[in-house]
Amino acid sequence: MGWAKPFKQRRLDKNFHYFHLYHSLLSCLRNKQGENIMKQVSVYLAGPDIFRNDAVEFAEEQKAICRGYGLEPQHPFDNNLEIKELGPEFRADIYAADIKQMIACDAIIANVNSFRGVEPDGGTAFEVGWFAGFNAALRVLKAAYPQKRIYCFCDDTLEYRERVLRAGYITDMKQDIDKDGLTISIFDMNVNLMIQVAAEEEGAFLMNGFEDCLKRIVADRDAGLFEDKAAA
Repeated sequence: MGWAKPFKQRRLDKNFHYFHLYHSLLSCLRNKQGENIMKQVSVYLAGPDIFRNDAVEFAEEQKAICRGYGLEPQHPFDNNLEIKELGPEFRADIYAADIKQMIACDAIIANVNSFRGVEPDGGTAFEVGWFAGFNAALRVLKAAYPQKRIYCFCDDTLEYRERVLRAGYITDMKQDIDKDGLTISIFDMNVNLMIQVAAEEEGAFLMNGFEDCLKRIVADRDAGLFEDKAAA
């Protein structure tokens, strides 16, 4: 989503993405020595912060903090796409460029705070799901690890039902049906379980913000969780 130079040959690049994805999975299958092939952990920065008024400056600050922890950040703005026409071609360019980054990264750091409502940003939710899907593909293929790890942070400590109350969809915490006639989640979680459980199972779901994710990634890296392991 960063915009400074043209992103050309979309169809060719799309084919490259599929090849790169296949090669990534194949290399996992072929690595039988249990060697640590991770020279440096690369992290994909996801979240609705791209819509901030100071989005570019904020992204640079986040990337600098990542590097301070010895991590290599990748941000959608790094794609340097030039806005020409806001049509299907440009939208596809953004999608393809972001997918290419996710393929290249070892982990995602996702800001899953509420965005224009009580749910996380839709694009961020998709990206978390993409990482979880990549890991599922590795398991289906019985591939060697490492999986791509998932780290989500949420600064709002309210559970989901409390957020729904705050947003005015219910008037009492004991209500099970909101004003639109829809059932409230029965789980005492902060976000939708498909997001929160994905992070809890394959990384971490943290309530203390961006930098705590970085600290956890460094701890997991030092514990060898980014190294290859034989598939179960």
